[in-house]
Amino acid sequence: MAVKRIDPEKCIGCKTCVKSCPADVFRYDPEAKKAVVQYPQDCQLCLWCVTECPRDAILLTQDKAPGFLTCWG
Repeated sequence: MAVKRIDPEKCIGCKTCVKSCPADVFRYDPEAKKAVVQYPQDCQLCLWCVTECPRDAILLTQDKAPGFLTCWG
């Protein structure tokens, strides 16, 4: 599992993570007006959600958090 949770204090309910996730890990909770992690076991660690989130609200598990990658070329 890579996605741990969404910080409810930071999440603004923009649905960007829901729309950007190719593995369909997130759902939008209309009552809370926030995104939630529904299927964390399906996370493919592509990090689109982390990259696209405007509030940096998506938290990853430490064992799967990626390091920095530098590419030259």
